[in-house]
Amino acid sequence: MDDRTFVKCLIDATGAKVSGDLYSADSLYKKCLEINPKSGVVNFELSGIFLTLNQPQKALEYANTAVTIDPKNEWYLANLALVYKENANHKKSAEIFSKLIEIKPDKISYLFSLTDEFLNGSNYKNALKVLNKIEERIGVSEDLSIQKHQIYVFLKDKKKAINELAKLVAFSPENIRGLGLLAEYYQNINRPEESKHLLEKMMFIDSSNGLVRLSLFQFYYKNREINKAYQELLYVMESLEVENNLKKQMLLQISYDEKSPYNISQICKLAESYLKSDFQSSESLLLLGNLKMHQRKEDTACFLYQRIFRN
Repeated sequence: MDDRTFVKCLIDATGAKVSGDLYSADSLYKKCLEINPKSGVVNFELSGIFLTLNQPQKALEYANTAVTIDPKNEWYLANLALVYKENANHKKSAEIFSKLIEIKPDKISYLFSLTDEFLNGSNYKNALKVLNKIEERIGVSEDLSIQKHQIYVFLKDKKKAINELAKLVAFSPENIRGLGLLAEYYQNINRPEESKHLLEKMMFIDSSNGLVRLSLFQFYYKNREINKAYQELLYVMESLEVENNLKKQMLLQISYDEKSPYNISQICKLAESYLKSDFQSSESLLLLGNLKMHQRKEDTACFLYQRIFRN
């Protein structure tokens, strides 16, 4: 084997890859393999090239060869796990991430990747085990608790689904999002009293928060307390905490729903409140213009239509 020729070939191939000429890099790396068929780095690089070229099966062949040559190389294993993922083989990808965790036990990113692969493969119980390991390392966190809660909801384990969010609330009693999610879940499983208690707690913490008022609207609306729901929705429409797209979707849904409990005047007021935070929304201007026309307020309707064309 000519080491000097191999090194030169490797340098040329890497240069071609860096310059973005993947097809030239592919040819050069293959020439490198002719010189040294047992080069892990060349197989690793070829795997990456074929993955970029959207040829995951070819990428898998070279990734496997690289790992066979050097079974404990972290980067070769991480690449193989990624390629298995791209080939939708989540079971094998999880196996490789498990090996990586044995080699690099302090690297928490591999635990998160392993969780993703278990979830992608519908292996929810093992995903929960890994999430618990992560929690032992980093402590209770909003993202972890919510992810575990969602898995328990999917598994229809109400008790554990509640416990996950209750643990988050106990850890961070003024966490509005945690309280809101638990209140929503209680409402979904037909436990409105517990839900209402949490909503009152949220109002005590921050009554000016639009997300809190949104939760209250949803509670009142679902429980057919229509007037209370309307007052909360008016507040939501002017809120800066609630995204405009969500507010607009709610406004349009209520407006065009034949079974809407609100009359034209009430919907007009909602649209006017919404336009205070998104005054260029063509859909909302058109909605309000049509409502004004229905009320025989033609001058106001024309003014609103003109605003649409000016946008």
